[in-house]
Amino acid sequence: MRNKYNARGQKIDSYYFSSAFECRVYHLLRKHDNQLIVHPKMTLIEHAKPWKNITWIPDF
Repeated sequence: MRNKYNARGQKIDSYYFSSAFECRVYHLLRKHDNQLIVHPKMTLIEHAKPWKNITWIPDF
């Protein structure tokens, strides 16, 4: 699948990354850190609205 910047998405070790560059960064970080957390879900603001929190999912 290609996005609007013509980057190809890739799936590595059961994780999907939006571009080949992100895959290379993943391999570099994985080489130096065996406990790397990929796609952690972070809550930015709790109970911003009565029905849900505002969250963000970064790559690393």
